[in-house]
Amino acid sequence: MKKFCAPLGRIMEQIDRLPPDVRERAARKSGRSFDSDDCVQIWPNRASMLKTVDMQRQAPPSAQHWRPLVKRPGIDGARRRR
Repeated sequence: MKKFCAPLGRIMEQIDRLPPDVRERAARKSGRSFDSDDCVQIWPNRASMLKTVDMQRQAPPSAQHWRPLVKRPGIDGARRRR
């Protein structure tokens, strides 16, 4: 697993450079405070990343939880647009 932390603007630049297959298995979480860095982690496969996200959904909501970069409607808990 690779993990990198940086300010949000720099994180967004890095996400844009990732190949689509890598974005599928990556997740982001916010920093602990207003001025802290955000983190992106890349898992070896999408299933393990989704398992981590699902385990965190059982806990009380928190900004510290991992959120998938690419959400698929109906599969990853993403809402479908009407």
